[in-house]
Amino acid sequence: MKYRLLILLSFGIPQFLSAQTSTFSEVHAIFQTNCTSASCHDSQNPIAGLDLSGTESEVYDAIMNVDVVNPTSKAAGYKQIMPGLPERSFIFRKINSDFYPSIETVPGEGATMPDGAPRLDKKDIDLINSWILYGAPETGEIIQKNLIDSFYDGKGLKVIDRPAPPNNGEGIQVHLGGIFLDKLEEREFRIKYPMLNTDTIEVDRIEVFMNNQSHHFILDKFDSENDANGVDGGLRDVASFFDAFFGNSSQVATWQFPDDYNLPEGTAYVWEPNT
Repeated sequence: MKYRLLILLSFGIPQFLSAQTSTFSEVHAIFQTNCTSASCHDSQNPIAGLDLSGTESEVYDAIMNVDVVNPTSKAAGYKQIMPGLPERSFIFRKINSDFYPSIETVPGEGATMPDGAPRLDKKDIDLINSWILYGAPETGEIIQKNLIDSFYDGKGLKVIDRPAPPNNGEGIQVHLGGIFLDKLEEREFRIKYPMLNTDTIEVDRIEVFMNNQSHHFILDKFDSENDANGVDGGLRDVASFFDAFFGNSSQVATWQFPDDYNLPEGTAYVWEPNT
């Protein structure tokens, strides 16, 4: 099976810094305000067995890498929250609506949430997305909320438009964003991304789209599934040149600008199951 891989990098560059706080505390507060009313996900009769009304630690334990009840999402391998992967986190898929068009619910996943109410504020959706993207930790500030607020107040760069995804069965599109940086701030990240491919695939085309303020994108492939399992999920800061590279991995391709790499006729990258 030949595959086309599209990678979309999306950055916002807002202005200000905030006081130290816990990002999950902010996420927990959003759940309390929007998800536990009207007998949806309270302790009395939680829909799908998901109770979001408890303390921070109780809610965290109830959602982190926890299996979902929905058969469609369970078959896809999703969890309530999957660190580093908003598109595979069932809760985020339900609240996302059409905000990130690359993370839309499919038939069988049920209604978007909050059910029968307006969708969450864009700032709240992006806060939850960022929390998951950075590994969904229980403690610590991993995204400064007023950077998101500043972006939505018009002080950030324009987000690039989503490119058309490959046709079904012909490829996969990966969206890495949004990433919010302070003015003049420069950071380099790395992230492990499981392909969840059950069959061997041949990749003969890889295309990357990125903001014009991005410097580079490097795609590596772990040498084995065991090598990948030793690395945590979520965006991780690169602390040094040597930290930029995962151990036991091989470089696939490098971009400094958006580009579409087509391998020569008859050639392809061969990626084994669970790459």
